[in-house]
Amino acid sequence: MNQEIEWKLNNQLLLSKAKTGLLRRGSFQTVSRARIDRTTLQIASLVSEDFGVYKCKTTEYKLFLASAQANPSTVLYNSGTKLSCDVATGSTPNKHTFQWFNPNSTSYSNDKEVNVKSVTTDNAGTWTCMVRDEKGLFRINVTVEVKVIGPLITSGEVMVSEWDTVELACLLSGKNRLPIKGGLWKREPPSEVYFPVLISTANTVKWNRTGVSDRVTFSDQELNANFSVKLNKVTRADTGVYVFTLEFEGGNSLSEKLHLTVLKREGFDSENDLKMNKNNIWHKSFWGMQMWIWVAIVLSIVVLISLVIIIVVIYRRNKRMKRRMNKLNSMRQPRDYCKCTRGVGKPRAGKKARPPPLSRHDYSSLHDL
Repeated sequence: MNQEIEWKLNNQLLLSKAKTGLLRRGSFQTVSRARIDRTTLQIASLVSEDFGVYKCKTTEYKLFLASAQANPSTVLYNSGTKLSCDVATGSTPNKHTFQWFNPNSTSYSNDKEVNVKSVTTDNAGTWTCMVRDEKGLFRINVTVEVKVIGPLITSGEVMVSEWDTVELACLLSGKNRLPIKGGLWKREPPSEVYFPVLISTANTVKWNRTGVSDRVTFSDQELNANFSVKLNKVTRADTGVYVFTLEFEGGNSLSEKLHLTVLKREGFDSENDLKMNKNNIWHKSFWGMQMWIWVAIVLSIVVLISLVIIIVVIYRRNKRMKRRMNKLNSMRQPRDYCKCTRGVGKPRAGKKARPPPLSRHDYSSLHDL
C-alpha cells in the first residue's frame, strides 16, 4: 500500500511523495540528487550543502471494527429490546463516543447500550449508531434492523341488537415472523358460551372445535393474521368484555380487548326466550354437538341392533320349522313289507284246491250278508 511521506531538511520541504505517486520538491540543491524509496530517503554524491537535520513525516492509519446489534431483533408490540454498539480497536485502547438515532433519524441516546421499552410500530425499522473517536478525527455509522410484531387490532366497541349475529374481529398487524403456538377467546367475566382454542400443528395453525358452543362459528382461513369469530343469536346476557390472547414461541403473547353491548330489540320478550332456550335441553351442546343429534344417533343404533336381532330370530325360527317338516314327511312315507314270491303249487289229484283266504274287507262284507 502506498503511503504519504514527507522529508524535510532543517524544517524546510526537501521531498514528498503522495499516495498517488506525485512528487513535490523543495528548493534545495540536494533535491536533484535525492529520491524516495518507499519510506527511505536516498541522496547520491553527498556535498557539504547536504548536511543538516532531516525529518520524516508519514500518515498513520488505524483500523477500527464497529458493530451494532439488537436483542431480540424481532420484538412483540409493547415489549422491549436491547440495542448495543461496540468498537474493537485491537491492543490499543481508545475512547469513543456513541450516539443512537431511531428510524425517524431523531437522536435517541448517547449511551453505548440502550434499552427500548414498550416498543411501538414507530420503533420498527433501521436504528443507526454513530461512533466517534475522542478527538473527533473519524466517524463511523453502523445500523441494525428492528422488526415489531403487532399490535392486535379489534373493533374496540361493538353494539348490536338482540338475536343478531356479531363478529368479534381480531387482526394481527404487520408481517409475522415468529411461530404461533396457540391462542383463545374468552369473556370477562366467564359465561356459558365456549369459544374455540387456537392450536398449532406441524406446519399450520387451526381452531380446535371440541366443546365449542353451537352459537359460535368461525373459519380456518388466514389464521396467521385473522383470528375473528362470530357469535350468533346474541342476547343481553352476552354483553361484556371479550379478550383474545395470541401466544408465540418462547412464552411471549399479545392480548387485546373488545367490549360488546347488546341492545334490547322491541317486540321481543328476550328474558322469556332466553329462559326457554336455557331450559331446552335438546339444544345444549355436548362434546361439540347438540343433544338432539346425540339422541338421534343413539336411537339409530338401537333400531339397527333391533333389526339385527329380529333377522336372527326369524332365521332360527325358519330353520327350526324346516327341520320339523322334514321329520313329519319322513314319518308319513308307507312301510314296505316282505312279499313271498314262491310259485303256487298244482292241486293234487283227487283233492279240491283250497281257495285263498279272503281279505279283511271281503270278510267284513260277507258277515254283513
